[in-house]
Amino acid sequence: MATPVHYQHLFWASLTTLTLLCGMPVIFPSPVLAAETHPTVTVPSPSHADQDPVAFADPNLEVLVAKAFNTGGRPVTYGDIRHYRGVQPDISDYTNSLVATSLAGLESLRELPTGIGVTIQFDVAKHVSWAPLAGVPVSGSLTVFQDGMHNTDFTALNQINILEDPSTFPRQLCLTGISGYTNYAGLTDADIHLLDPLLSKFSSLKYHNQDGRTNLTISNQRVTDFSYFRKFGKVNVLGIGQYVDFKQKVTYIDPATFTSDTTVRLPARVKGLDGEPVQNSLKVYNNISKTLTLDGTDALVSGIYPKTKWLIIMPKHTYANYSEAAPIDYPDGSILLTDSLQYYRLKWAKAPVPAKPSPKPGFAPKSPVNPISTAHANTASHPQPPRKEAAAKQHPQHFQPRVVYALKSLYLYRHATFRVKERQARYAQQPRANRPLFIIIGETKSHAGRRRYRVRDINHESRTDGQMGYITASTGYVTAAYYRTAPRQITVIDPAGVDAHTQPHLTTANPVTHYAQGSVLKVVAIQHRHLTTRLQLTNGTYITANRQLIRAGKLVSPTHIQTKTRVTRYGTANLTERRQTYRPDQRLRVLGWAYAHPHDLSQPSPRRYRVPGGYVTANPRAVRVID
Repeated sequence: MATPVHYQHLFWASLTTLTLLCGMPVIFPSPVLAAETHPTVTVPSPSHADQDPVAFADPNLEVLVAKAFNTGGRPVTYGDIRHYRGVQPDISDYTNSLVATSLAGLESLRELPTGIGVTIQFDVAKHVSWAPLAGVPVSGSLTVFQDGMHNTDFTALNQINILEDPSTFPRQLCLTGISGYTNYAGLTDADIHLLDPLLSKFSSLKYHNQDGRTNLTISNQRVTDFSYFRKFGKVNVLGIGQYVDFKQKVTYIDPATFTSDTTVRLPARVKGLDGEPVQNSLKVYNNISKTLTLDGTDALVSGIYPKTKWLIIMPKHTYANYSEAAPIDYPDGSILLTDSLQYYRLKWAKAPVPAKPSPKPGFAPKSPVNPISTAHANTASHPQPPRKEAAAKQHPQHFQPRVVYALKSLYLYRHATFRVKERQARYAQQPRANRPLFIIIGETKSHAGRRRYRVRDINHESRTDGQMGYITASTGYVTAAYYRTAPRQITVIDPAGVDAHTQPHLTTANPVTHYAQGSVLKVVAIQHRHLTTRLQLTNGTYITANRQLIRAGKLVSPTHIQTKTRVTRYGTANLTERRQTYRPDQRLRVLGWAYAHPHDLSQPSPRRYRVPGGYVTANPRAVRVID
């Protein structure tokens, strides 16, 4: 199921090894699994012989389990489970195509040999019972996607047997909704407390992550208070895509004094790991400008439509650029990344004046020693984050994710030791504008000691978007996708051109100038921003430093070509919609260039010249550049 929820997770996967985000475990070769070293004898269930097939209610889940146990396509038997030997079975749907309609049959995993557990990752339909998972041993990550988990019976989840396994890490616990920002019956703060037995077992593991953090993903739910997770020590918490409805807390607007300039203050009501207010929004619905202003962590909104009942504020990033979302780093090395779609209820009435308590008999109220103004008092009621000058962030020492693109043809593999049968996707060698993008979320080595990157595919329009796995770390195959130092000048190479913005966060709210393909621009500075960089131009505006979109130096663009053979003009860069055929030696004006099927990265993308009325081939056997 290719929904945005998988994209986003699979982004945390970008912020450290939490990056494993709903991802795959890393199998290290040196330790030997307990079941291989100390085989145990399991007692067959009285009602099932070894040759009996396990009954699964969902045939797609049955196929997934059979694949994990390497049955060669035949049904899984109780004997397959009781006498299993090898690395942990990986019951994971990395194609995001399975939505389990029943978990019946997974209870058979309780009969695995001692010391063997499974990794789980797949989507589950609404209202499906978790009962079959009670007592199932898990030695890898537990990653489940399900909408509507609010008020679920969590008994079975809390009874999952979380095993220690030094051979498998990093590990993560992921309880995530499927619908980003719209999971109206997702887990609440109270629900999270009811899952304490499961969370506590997972966080108490000795072997779970190289950097010592507990990786927890609670995305696409309704969580507003992340301070609960502080009890687990150093944590890596991903909680994006929350749907939050603050209908119990009303913001009053007096109709008698209301104008289009009236500003409403919306205090941040989401709490971080230390209980501090967290605000990640920059856009708003139900006002004229669709924007807001931040005062510390409070949102200031004006231009409100009269009589509207809600103000809805949104994250400043989208699924298309969520890699720019800012994580919060804590002094102990913990990390939190959260955002939400927040509904603030409005009431068009004069705010009631709270009654003052009557003084006790014989006591006169004392005047404050240092009285403050009402405006200051209102601000003080909402704690503000410390100023950077007073308390600069203490960045923990941990792996820093980064974005790279492929220079040559390569494969995405399931594990760090590359095997043909474990290839997940092929990426053909592409022209610069179409090179496949990846977020590096970890580094490791193969059995032979070769460096590998653990990555997530972030080619958003490609069918491989969101897939996780391993690619080579060879500098001949991958390199940084963003400039790290400022070139003196650049040429825009993206067929669609690039926008310059007044601010380095490059949102749609602040574009000022559009530069077409072929524009040559002078650069004065570079600014690093999360996983990306920005270039500042001589006029003070900012553009992307993505190498797919710009190129250092002055690139000479062709202005005219001459046909060498009969050449046909088409309506698209994919050479569909035939328009006209040109005879040999005909001169054509070149408006720019593009590439065929830019979103299919499994095959090369031939270059096309954009000419008046469409596109023609750029094959040098058919055309030549004359100026």
